[in-house]
Amino acid sequence: MLATRAGPTNAPALLDDLAEALEDDSDPMGPLLDAMLNVDDALTVSQLEGKTAFTEELGARAAALVSVWPERVLALSTFAEMRIATTRSDHGVRALWRAVQQAPAELLAAHLPAARTARTAAPVTPRHPVPPRRPRGSPVVRHFDLPRQSVRAAAASTVSTTVEVGEGAWLHSTPSQCVLELELAGAGTTDVWIEVRRRGEEAILTTRTILVRHSRAAVEARLGPASIWEDLAREVDHPLEALEFQLVVRTRRDD
Repeated sequence: MLATRAGPTNAPALLDDLAEALEDDSDPMGPLLDAMLNVDDALTVSQLEGKTAFTEELGARAAALVSVWPERVLALSTFAEMRIATTRSDHGVRALWRAVQQAPAELLAAHLPAARTARTAAPVTPRHPVPPRRPRGSPVVRHFDLPRQSVRAAAASTVSTTVEVGEGAWLHSTPSQCVLELELAGAGTTDVWIEVRRRGEEAILTTRTILVRHSRAAVEARLGPASIWEDLAREVDHPLEALEFQLVVRTRRDD
């Protein structure tokens, strides 16, 4: 039974079930805990089968979902502590339950008056299409692949450059700051993060959350200095040329 739930083809269904349970208002110890345990089961089986890339990506994406709805998992903190205490430090399920442990901090950050911070993780929906869950409040997730030449130019540039990375999206780079500018259609909440992968591979090596500033017609995501790309490469211990960088933008409309 578990083995049939653990394959890569079921990852979209597992994540979709988890997102729907997180969006719901029912008791967290009911459908939500069931959905999280289904992901836990899949991670455990895939790790036992040596499917490292699948385990890492599913764990990262599930943790990202949890970080978007921190208020929903507060009641699961004791269970998360128990689960982490009974697994090895390299076990794939720990990313999921660590996200539950971090929920109080995520909830506090979301209410700080200084700025709204982007949550960790990876997109709400995998790259494979899945049926929409509900029309109300459904988030829009966009992915912007950063051309390698643009990343190298930004990392080495001593002047200002602007690159269009997608429709309604521009990356402005100076030696002191990289800023992603997004056209904003209507009011809503926008979260931005960077995903880092090896070229040609699906597994996420690391993510970086981005500070977001809203204005009436646009969103600015301040990535940090131009050295951010080299910093991320050092973080994953890979040369810059071996990596792919993707900006992920998640927007929830105010209906």
